[in-house]
Order: sequence, then C-alpha cells, then structure tokens
Amino acid sequence: MHLTTAHLPKLIRSFEDSIQNGKDWLAFDSEIQLLSVYDLHYFDSADKAADFQLFNHLEDKEVTLLPVDALLGYVQHTASEQLKEGKSFNHIEIDDERVLGYYSDMKFNKTIAELEELLDQHDWKNAVYQPVQLPAEGTVLRDILQLIHQSFTVEQLSRFAVNGERAANLVQEMVTRHWTDTPMEKFIPDVLSGKILQQSFNHEHKTITMTQKNMEFLQNQLKTAGFSETLFPELEKNLLEGKESFQLPDNQAFGKDQMSSLLHFARSKEEGSDMYFFNKYDATLKSQTINASHSFFINNKGQSIDLKEACNLLNGRSVFKEVTPKEGDRYKAWLKLDFGGERDEHGNLKMNYFNQNYGFDLKEAISRLELKEMGNPDKMEALFKSLQRGDLTDATLIKGGKEIPVQITTDPKFKTLKMYDGDGSKLFVPGAKQDSRYGKAPVDEKKAAEGTDLKAGEKLVNGTEVKPTADATVANKKKDLLPKKVRENSLMPKNRVRQGKGQGIA
Repeated sequence: MHLTTAHLPKLIRSFEDSIQNGKDWLAFDSEIQLLSVYDLHYFDSADKAADFQLFNHLEDKEVTLLPVDALLGYVQHTASEQLKEGKSFNHIEIDDERVLGYYSDMKFNKTIAELEELLDQHDWKNAVYQPVQLPAEGTVLRDILQLIHQSFTVEQLSRFAVNGERAANLVQEMVTRHWTDTPMEKFIPDVLSGKILQQSFNHEHKTITMTQKNMEFLQNQLKTAGFSETLFPELEKNLLEGKESFQLPDNQAFGKDQMSSLLHFARSKEEGSDMYFFNKYDATLKSQTINASHSFFINNKGQSIDLKEACNLLNGRSVFKEVTPKEGDRYKAWLKLDFGGERDEHGNLKMNYFNQNYGFDLKEAISRLELKEMGNPDKMEALFKSLQRGDLTDATLIKGGKEIPVQITTDPKFKTLKMYDGDGSKLFVPGAKQDSRYGKAPVDEKKAAEGTDLKAGEKLVNGTEVKPTADATVANKKKDLLPKKVRENSLMPKNRVRQGKGQGIA
C-alpha cells in the first residue's frame, strides 16, 4: 500500500486537522494500492475504528487501522529522508510495522514526559508520603489532596518501571534525580520492583479520590450555575462530614436586583454510592418593585437554569432554553413564569413553555426595529444571546436619523418585543405583518402546519376548493351597497347626505 504524494500538503493538513479535532485513528481499505486523502476514514477512538474494521470484515473487506499522529510522523520522516537523498518520488510506501513502531516510541516518550511533569509538581524534600498510612484525623482536604497526588505519582512511576529494562532504567534515572537526599529516597527500590503498588492504601485511597472527584464535579456545577466560589469551603466541609443531605445559602446582586438562594445537596439514593448531587436551589428576588421566589431544579442530563436566568424569570421576563422532558426528545423553547396562576403544593409558580410551533421568531421580531447594532454581526450575535438569557438588553434605535438609547427584551407570549427608553417608559414596537382579508377560508391542516396561507379557488389536500365564507359574501355585498363616490375615494365623507327616510345628521 502506498500514499500518493500528488497532494502531499493536503494529505498532511488532513492528518493535522484530524489530530486537532480529537480524531486520533484512521482506517482505509487494505486492497487499495495507491491511497489518496479521499480514501481515509478518521475516528475519535480506537474502539470506534475497531468497530468499523469488524463491520467491514463481516462484509469480506479488509481494513487497516493506524494511529494518525504516528502515520503523520512516519510520512514526514520518510519524505524528508528521500528529499535529502535527492530522490524523486510520487508515492510513499506504508510499512505498518514501522508506523506502529513510531506509535510505540511516541507513547513511550509521551509517558516519560508526563512522569517528569508529575515529579516536578512536588516538593520532595518536604514530602511526608507513607504508602500504608491514611492521613491523620483533622487533616484539611487541601493537604489530603496533596498526599493523594503524591501517591498517584509514585504509583504511576512504579507501573511504568515494571514494563521492561528500558522503562526501569528511565524511571531509575528520574527518581534518582528527584529523590536523592530526600525522604523519598528509601522508596526507590520498591518503586522499581513494583512492590510499592502492593503497599499503597486501597479502599480508603479510592474513597478519598472519589470525594475529590465529587468535589470537582459539584464545583463545576456551581460555577456553571453562576454561584459564588465562596461556597467551596463549606461544600468541602459538608462532603467530608458524610451527611445524607445539606443546604448552603448564597447571596448575589445583579444591578439593583438582590438574589438570595438556598442550595440543596443530597447523597445518591443508589445502593453503594457515596456521590452527592446538587438537586435544586430556592431563589428569591428582592428589588424596588418585586419580591418573588421559585425553586429551580438542576438537570444533570441537560441544560439547567442558571442564577442570572432565574433572576430574569423572577423579573417576569422570558428565557430561551433546551428542555429535557421525562419522556420524548429534547426541544428548545421560551420559558416564562406564570405569576397569575396558582402555586403548586411546593409553593412554586407554573412555568409556561413557548416552543417553535407557537410562532415566536426572535429574528423576525428584531427585524421590525431599525437598530444600529444590525450593521455589526458581532454585536448582533451578542444582542441575540443576551435576549435569549432573558436580559433587559441595551441597544440603539435609529429614528429620524437620530440614535436613541433603548432597552429591549422578549415577549414570546405575544410574539413580539418590549422596548423602553432611558426613563423606563414603554415604547411602541411594530407588530408582525398580517394578511388582511374578508371572511375565513377552510383550513388545510397540512398547509396550516407549514404556515402557508390559503387563497380562494385553491385546491385543498382532499380536493375541496376554497370558497369565500358566508361572512365574506355578506361583507362584499355591503361593500357594493356603498355610494359609488365612497367606494372610489375609500374614505367616508365627514358630512353624509341622508339616503332614505328619517332625519339626517349634519
């Protein structure tokens, strides 16, 4: 098998792009003797590449799998060598064994570099590492995590050292350089022999590691939801105490809006699990004009409403989110709290959902206004994102050649926007263009679903012809009864001459 060099730069760029996009394996038909860039298939894992190979094998096709970075290195090295020798060539032979040898060397060198990086992260002269002892009671989590990381580094060194003489020699060189004349020097023989792996604490070590992973998971959740990092020490304390559930208070301000929240955490109900989850937060908004509260649940399988969005919802505005129902597919919708309805048994307001079928189109609504931001794609993108978060968004209205600072927000229920001036007074927003016509036509359900207008004389799906309704006929007759002059001028005259019996009105 050979790779054509007709488009070598394009081929190399294809390799580099796949690596950058996390697609580290490629596959190709083994029977193709001269491969081009179009014959290569990329995968983001060795398992997916292997599945592709198996599927083709069942179809009596042989597929070769190779790591992309190793093939790239092999191609560049081979091309460079042939150019140095002054040889002309129109293809590069693919030697599978040599490519895999490249891959093995690359993995080996990468592991060495990673181990060197791990060793550099610690002050081994002051290390207190003991593989068979747990941290003393009362040790703060920061120090516990330091001990865990030291233990992890020692174990990784030992696992690599037992992979042959070459690996053992490199590990010995590294640990001798880092550990000589430190408390860790006595552990060098046990690391090289692999004995250290049998001495390290097991269940307790795993428990502490899981606590750290759980801590990091919850910290990321809190950051994503917009809560303060000042909660982390209390979160850490409660996780170590092992309670079934706990709550943490948080207070933040968004401009003049004061948001107080109570965050609820609980241990997983699955048997044998020590994981804690952030389940919900009770949010209360207090401002000059509003005092409102609602509980927002955390969706561990999809998007959750963050604290800023909660503030906007409690202000009566709408937020655009992806909704994950208990049953059915995910969908995107505008969310709005119903302050006029009754609260449920938990004291929560009803949440209204306006999906795409409801008919609100943010782009169409904005297009009714002449905004300065329309001339700048980046500013328009920022405007859209701000409106979708439910913000009261600053913009510049162009009217009569003047620039007027305004604030706008969405109103999906009425399929429009709300706009305010600098004093907070509501301004007029043009409505969507409507077709005006007499009467009503029969409904073709298919066309109605597509949003298509029906016209008189048009055939429906069932073959029925659309005809003006009785109301439309009456309206047309009334139109014919108007005086000729009135019909021609469209407008009714101010002073009308009496057409029949009775007293006229001047």
